[in-house]
Amino acid sequence: MLVKTTECKIFKSNNMKTRKTYSFILAFFLMAFVQLNAQVENGVTEEQKQEAIEQYKANAARLALTDGQKEPFKTITKKYAEKLKLVRASDESKVNKMKTVKALQSEKNAEMKGLLTESQFKTYLQIQDENVKKMKEKRKG
Repeated sequence: MLVKTTECKIFKSNNMKTRKTYSFILAFFLMAFVQLNAQVENGVTEEQKQEAIEQYKANAARLALTDGQKEPFKTITKKYAEKLKLVRASDESKVNKMKTVKALQSEKNAEMKGLLTESQFKTYLQIQDENVKKMKEKRKG
């Protein structure tokens, strides 16, 4: 029994320009897929990264951090942001996630209280309250 197979003309083409064009298109889509996959794996888009950087800068300015406070503030902020990301991605119930988030917030506040002056810490808590209000507004709207 003879089976007739069809061959892909694109890759059989003798025209080198056509092969290069299709190879370029294939490579482009492969790179786009890899980039998209990296963003999904990371869970953070470039826009979200920029927003976090801007928020950090605004908070640092508002708190009037000294040069000695800036790096520890950034480290603490980043550490708890990573922990929160893991909590959000977990399969836990909403109630358990909320409890974990509150516990993490208490830990972070304790670290910040040790780093910041009394007036800076009050401002820090005000910033937190404002952020909670913004999140609640986002959920509603």
